[in-house]
Amino acid sequence: MLCDADEEECMRYMNDIAMVTRTQWFAQPSKEHALYMRMPVSHVFIHHTVMNECFSQWECAIEMRDIQQYHQAVKQWADIGYNFVIGQDGGVYIGRGWDRVGAHTLGWNNISISFAFTGNFNETLPTDDALNALEAVLIVGVKLGKLTPDFKLHGHRDARPTESPGQKLYDLIRRHEHYEPIRPNIITFVPKSHG
Repeated sequence: MLCDADEEECMRYMNDIAMVTRTQWFAQPSKEHALYMRMPVSHVFIHHTVMNECFSQWECAIEMRDIQQYHQAVKQWADIGYNFVIGQDGGVYIGRGWDRVGAHTLGWNNISISFAFTGNFNETLPTDDALNALEAVLIVGVKLGKLTPDFKLHGHRDARPTESPGQKLYDLIRRHEHYEPIRPNIITFVPKSHG
């Protein structure tokens, strides 16, 4: 159970969320033992997948498996990188979930939660159902003690040189009451010589 029975507000928002478990989208197991974060975290990153949009649980389950397969086989990550993915159907699809360290925003993975919207949002916005799902799950995250009440919301591009979460979605995020800009965390990796 995600809320205590006494927390009516939390339960009200949980009723507004179509949470889809890993079992329901037929996730493959993680390739490694999970690393866990200290809760609550104070940063949330918003992404877009730049893959297909999906408008039903069936379509989104296929999309989730495609994202997971890409992250595991091509990126060589242990699992799908995002903590949660939000379909255009308004479903909140559990990736790594609240507690597991993600692979979504280099330099921030162990101190933040990520939400990725299915699709590309450079020129359009996610559906109202998807945007409402994000708002509801953020409230639940605070109620569950997974997010600090004063959490900071960022677009992926705030931390990395990327177009994500898309220009239209980024413009919307910047008007959110929890939005806070940060400087990109550009990490330069220079391998040591093996000479």
